[in-house]
Amino acid sequence: MAILSDKEKHQIQKAIEFLDELSDIQGNAGCNDFDMPNTPENRVFFEEMEAYNNSENEDRQELPPLNDKNIYTLDILVNSYVRHCLKNMLMEGKSLPMAETSTLDAEEGEG
Repeated sequence: MAILSDKEKHQIQKAIEFLDELSDIQGNAGCNDFDMPNTPENRVFFEEMEAYNNSENEDRQELPPLNDKNIYTLDILVNSYVRHCLKNMLMEGKSLPMAETSTLDAEEGEG
């Protein structure tokens, strides 16, 4: 793992700020549908996102069968989880390859 430079830390902070503002817009939107290709990586992402956003197992969405073309979810859930991952990267000061983001613990009070 590489250590984040000050420039990278600033870029991540700006991305978090952007996603915070976008979250407000998404919260007021009439439709929050979001779909992504049904790939192995997206299935892992979806499961981690669901665990983070629905830690109490309330309103938990199920993964579609492997042969379905897309995974359907909500943009506000994706936003919340991505912000969480970026905040963890910033706090740790280390850049993480996308495949390693599954090791992050859910942050209390987020989601």
